[in-house]
Amino acid sequence: MSSGTDLLEAARTVVDRMWTESPMSRSSERPETLEVVHISVGFDIGQDPEPGVCMTWTQGEQAFGLVMPISRLARQSGDLESVPFYLQLTVDEPHGRSPDGSRRWFLDLPSGVY
Repeated sequence: MSSGTDLLEAARTVVDRMWTESPMSRSSERPETLEVVHISVGFDIGQDPEPGVCMTWTQGEQAFGLVMPISRLARQSGDLESVPFYLQLTVDEPHGRSPDGSRRWFLDLPSGVY
């Protein structure tokens, strides 16, 4: 995965797999939203944003979200094929509450191969 097109296609593949053939079918927990996004770090006009994934979910009354570039998701999951498993694990694992009850956002996988 090196070019922007390859990364975009990888992100689309992960999102499609999550909705059609992922571990979600074996879990009672499901993401509320899961979509391909383009992530920019800072406001560098000359740099293209990187394709990634944005996912939101709830556990009880607590809301969570994750936004990550697909290249980092694949690296932290071990490989691209493992990303749906780790995204589902992220939804299933218990997480601490935010201090004021607002949605708590993750910028890395809460667990993974690393």
